[in-house]
Amino acid sequence: MDLQEVRVLLLEAADQLMGTYPPRLSQSTHDLLKGKSVEIMLSTRLTEFDGMRATLADGRVINTHTVIWTAGVRAAELVDGLGLKQAGAGRLVVEPTLQLPERPEVLVLGDVAHLVSDDGQALPMLATVAQQEARTAASNIDRMVRKQPVKPFRYKDPGLLATIGRNAAVARLWGFSFSGFIAWVIWVGLHIYRLVGFRNRLVVMVNWAWDYVFFENQVRLITRD
Repeated sequence: MDLQEVRVLLLEAADQLMGTYPPRLSQSTHDLLKGKSVEIMLSTRLTEFDGMRATLADGRVINTHTVIWTAGVRAAELVDGLGLKQAGAGRLVVEPTLQLPERPEVLVLGDVAHLVSDDGQALPMLATVAQQEARTAASNIDRMVRKQPVKPFRYKDPGLLATIGRNAAVARLWGFSFSGFIAWVIWVGLHIYRLVGFRNRLVVMVNWAWDYVFFENQVRLITRD
């Protein structure tokens, strides 16, 4: 994509980018995107898009044919008809043990579970949260079968990583914050390390190195005929 031929606008409903990240990394994300010619519009909410015009909450209209929606996810619609207490994004409110208050024999985890951490913040809808909840849920099910008391879930934050483009990323690991090229290197390294199997790691590393050196990008899209 030749950025001289396009205009990229980033609309964010909050007053800062990456609200779940530390303020320093939020500002670093802002600066890195500005450096890539992205126009950032904070405290801006999209209310309508008709295929040609994007209408904002304050009445402004942006003429465009392309909108990429990345405003997050919500719990599966299945839970909407259960008649249980729900929080933001349709998530079910659960006990620290991952049990439903109304039905303690039912455990809920992943994106469907709304659980507040010790700092008062709802746990994010991330794979790392779901994976840790799954281990606690399995352990608690075993305890329930054995007529033993269940244990509360404790989330261990492995850190935060987000790539912003070529040679640009932000990271919060081991209590330290990184941004720019070094954060991007950490992001690449950890992603390759977490792949299953040496062969997969080697193939991905070679492919990424080729794409990086020769500026080739593979885009996999599922489209309708």
